[in-house]
Amino acid sequence: MSAVEEADVMAVLARPVPVGVLAEALGLPGVAADVVPVAAAYHPHVTPDADAEAAVGRLIAACGGPTELTAARIGLLVQACDATAGLIGNALSASLAGKPAELLAEPPVVATRRRVDGSDVTVSLTGTPFGAGPRECPGSRHAIALATGVLQALRGFRLTEAETAWVSSPNLRMPAVLRVTRG
Repeated sequence: MSAVEEADVMAVLARPVPVGVLAEALGLPGVAADVVPVAAAYHPHVTPDADAEAAVGRLIAACGGPTELTAARIGLLVQACDATAGLIGNALSASLAGKPAELLAEPPVVATRRRVDGSDVTVSLTGTPFGAGPRECPGSRHAIALATGVLQALRGFRLTEAETAWVSSPNLRMPAVLRVTRG
């Protein structure tokens, strides 16, 4: 990126880079572009559009067809996408605004839903960045390592907008767009 270029960190790095690294580790190179729209449609308050549905089909094919292993691999990538992007975006937003850039200071996933006795229940995750107990995130170390790497690569950048636009979601707290430039 040259000194005059501007980029949206969320679109260019925070979502595709960690997902690309995880996909590569799972033997699925090149699927990050399909994971991002599926992850955006994964949230309970969102109705998937045709692009997300088509991306799911391509992911299923890339994983070898509709099996439990395919579902597990896609689930891992989709759940990691916005959660890891949120770690990156929240820490970077704080850092570039002159606040302490603690990765876990602003957890991206603030609530989740579970089905209990046939009813949906919202479970607050406030104060537990990666959940706790039997529902604790199994990928917390990977998410922190991936987020740390992206944040280190962004040293020397600055925000180009005074206000941050946030994702409109009842269960996710992260920047929707985070425009930066070098310098």
